[in-house]
Parts: sequence; structure tokens; C-alpha cells
Amino acid sequence: NETLIWARDGFIGSQRYPIQWGGDPQSDWGGLAASIRGMLGYGLSGVPYYSSDIGGFYGDNQPSPDLYLRWLAHGVFSSHCRLHGIGAREPWVFGEPYQQIAKHWLNLRYRLLPYLQGVINNAVQNSLPVAQAMPLAFPEDPVSWAYEHQYLFGPALLVRPIITASDRVLVWLPKGSRWFDFWSTDIYEGGQLIEIKAGLDRIPVFGREGHVLALGPEVATTAQINPQQPINELWLFGKTTEQPLVMNNVISLEAAGVISVDSGTVLRLRSWGSSWTRKADSLRYDKYIPKVIGVAARRQENESP
Repeated sequence: NETLIWARDGFIGSQRYPIQWGGDPQSDWGGLAASIRGMLGYGLSGVPYYSSDIGGFYGDNQPSPDLYLRWLAHGVFSSHCRLHGIGAREPWVFGEPYQQIAKHWLNLRYRLLPYLQGVINNAVQNSLPVAQAMPLAFPEDPVSWAYEHQYLFGPALLVRPIITASDRVLVWLPKGSRWFDFWSTDIYEGGQLIEIKAGLDRIPVFGREGHVLALGPEVATTAQINPQQPINELWLFGKTTEQPLVMNNVISLEAAGVISVDSGTVLRLRSWGSSWTRKADSLRYDKYIPKVIGVAARRQENESP
């Protein structure tokens, strides 16, 4: 029975009153890119929650299927997610195969909600935005600061939306960590620039070493999420050293490599080659023999991105 304030106005103290969105972007690639920069800039101003109108709000033409799906992919990795604009924005308007790809992204959004709830709770406690710009997330890596269209989504995920009609994009992997490809078994060393090719059902997303991503089941509505057992899968990005963020704190870090889990919770594990042992009420890290990809496409630090 909580009241939700939905606003687009910014004023001193407005960060206390979620949730907000960035107004009416135009329905083109420039509108998508500007919405991402706006989100990250707003976060640097102390506002934790931000979204944009998926597909853009207005324009001479309706969004193309490619633009719509790229915008939707970005929206999935935002604090809140809304398809909105002048004209139809429902997935079925675009026909197949685009409707099924949109369903794929929306299913992922629901699966991310237990993690996102933990991230939001952390934002309340620590005043960090859900989506963190590179200078905020990685102050020790000045090279990363120039990459204004990628961001840390909570502490565990690095996200790089695709903002052009191309299916290729450059991603800077911040130094000081290894990065686990969301869609494959690849692991990359940090401190390098890589080029990723991604179809409409993918954008570059990487798990951050030492963190955990808690995922829930596929559901049709949030009413189907069991708040006592909201997760059914853990993605373990190497040896866990950071406290997992998850709805109702249903898992927690006891010590490096030891995760406390309720004995009645059944979980699938994805671990990128690391080995874990399940006890009655915990997961224990055993060993880790990764195959790490080094420099795939590196630029000199004094080159612009």
C-alpha cells in the first residue's frame, strides 16, 4: 500500500522522492544515446532511480524494430522500465521475430527483480544510484571515464547498451577486476577495450569478479514472485568476496567464498568454471581454474574512445 510518486521534474531534494524519468526523448538513435547519458548524469547528481520512454516518445516516424529492441534492452537494465510514447509501443505491434525477442527481454527483466530489489535497498542505505557512471563506479580507472554510454548496474553487472544501427560495439572493461560474459563462458581481464558483436537479443553485459547475481524464476507478473523464496538461480562470478544484493537478503556472505543459503532453497548454479560445494545451509567455494581472455582489442590509454 505504498504511494508511488512518478515525476520528471528535478529540484533540490527531489532525490528523496522516487521515481523519475527523463521526459520525452525523440524516437531515434540520438534519443536513446541521450537518455543513457541523462540517466548517468542524473545519478551523479544524487538521484538513484531513472528510466526513459522505451522506443522514444515522439518523432516524425515510429521507432524501427531495431531501435525499439535496443531501447528495450537498455530499459531492462534500468531501475524501472516503461514502454511509452506517441503511437503503439506494445511488442506485438512489431510482429515476428521481434515480438519473441521483446518477450525474451521482458522475461529477463522479471528474473532480475530479486537482484534489483537488493540494489534498490542498497541505494536507500548508501545513496548510490542504481546505474553508476564510470567515474563514480571506477574512480581508480580514469580511462573508463570517457565511456559515457556504459554503466555499472548495481555492483555486479557492467552494461553497455547498443546505441546505433550496428550490431558491433566497443566496451571498456575497467581494470582491477575480471569480467564474466553474461551470454557465454568467456572471462576477460580488466583494463582492455574489446569489440562485441551482438544480435537484437543481446547487448554486452558482464559480471564483476567477486560478486553474485541472484535470479528469480520466469513469471508473468510480480504477484507470482514468492517473497520468501524469490530466487532459483545464482550466477557466481569467481570466488565471492562481496555481499550479495538480493530481495529480503535470502542469501548472504559468511566469509570469502562462503554463501549462506536457506536449507529449503533449491538453486541452480552457474559458475564459469569455478567449483562450489553445497552444504545444507551454505555454498562453499572449492577452486577456480579459469580460461581468461587477455587483450582482444586494446587501444592506447591516450587515445579517445
